[in-house]
Amino acid sequence: MTSLTKQHKFRQPPAKVFDAFANPKAIAQWIAPAVEIITEVTEFAFHPEGRYRYVFTLPDQSQIAVSGQFLKITQPTHLTFTWMWEEPDIHANIETHVAVTLKPDGTGTALTLTHTNLTGADMSPRHASGWDGSLLRLQTLLDISKE
Repeated sequence: MTSLTKQHKFRQPPAKVFDAFANPKAIAQWIAPAVEIITEVTEFAFHPEGRYRYVFTLPDQSQIAVSGQFLKITQPTHLTFTWMWEEPDIHANIETHVAVTLKPDGTGTALTLTHTNLTGADMSPRHASGWDGSLLRLQTLLDISKE
């Protein structure tokens, strides 16, 4: 399988969910599969062709990094970006693509995330697990944030 799709419903409106993708301080709080992994946003230019880079510190204190470029941003309903692990990660230098769509769902939001070009060995299950954990962390962040 070279692609995966994740769906998640949030109690907050699309604009609030979108803001969590657009704010580097928020991203550092949710874009990791588990709370034991610390995320540092080292680059973040949220505009088409802008770049980002996230460094993850794992429980054993080792670090891995992912970087990419924002391709399309349509606030508050859609964004697409590349996603590429850096050396020495087993999936380094394989450019993948992520598309996020946010649609109103009652008073909340229906999120659909599609991650494509997962061509390396075991990339799909790794990323499926990563996105599951990240989306649960995003839900927790949105539920506890005041606004």
